[in-house]
Amino acid sequence: WLKAQEDMCVGPPSARAGPRDPPPPSPLGANGRACAPRQQRLPLLLVPGWLSTRLRIERSAIRPSWEGGLLWLSLRRLGASSLCATCPQGPLQAPSLRNLWLRHFLLGADGEDVDGVSVRPVDGLDGIAFLEPSEPARPFSYVFGPLIDALSHAGYREGEDLEAATYDWRLAPCLLQQRDQLFDRMVAQVERLDASGGGGGVALVGHSMGNQVVRYFLSYAQAKHGQAWIDRYVHMWVAVGSPHLGAPKAARAVLLGDRF
Repeated sequence: WLKAQEDMCVGPPSARAGPRDPPPPSPLGANGRACAPRQQRLPLLLVPGWLSTRLRIERSAIRPSWEGGLLWLSLRRLGASSLCATCPQGPLQAPSLRNLWLRHFLLGADGEDVDGVSVRPVDGLDGIAFLEPSEPARPFSYVFGPLIDALSHAGYREGEDLEAATYDWRLAPCLLQQRDQLFDRMVAQVERLDASGGGGGVALVGHSMGNQVVRYFLSYAQAKHGQAWIDRYVHMWVAVGSPHLGAPKAARAVLLGDRF
């Protein structure tokens, strides 16, 4: 990421002059856009993909003891203990645990809570670093964890120049704004990051289906605040593994079914 920023502003290594022939300073990058000073970093807003945000149980009339715990991902509540014959919760309890777990995932037609259950996304980088916080599954459930570690080593700090736009991926995009005001919150995040970063704009980094959320966000911001807002606050959009042309696997799932 840092190398890409450097190449964008001063050109790739092959195009740089040697130490005896320093190039004249230029306010424009390779794309013709003004670049921030070398010592500054672009603030980043990370947007995770589908299934890539932790979900926490805030309220449960079905299983009050689960309140405050994770729904996604929680291998224990999913009945993973059934894989161990000597565990206290043996194979006979696993199906009932899985059924309880699935009932907590249910939503009404308009995204409303049902059955006395309220589940919401975990805020901040903690919500997208690793899905399963407990060992030994934690290292294998990473999402943005390695990237966050690398950015931390590079000097990024949460709340200053690095934030995450976590969301409830069970909801349709229109309901993300209607129920949780996601896009208004993203607008506030971008403006806050821009202010702390010196006013040079913010880089949106989307992964997988998170890039579709970015698309909806940009359309929402344009409709509500105008194109001038996007030009002012969004320096770039980095789309990682984005299904811009759709996902063929979805057609297979609709026509033939699929096993997750």
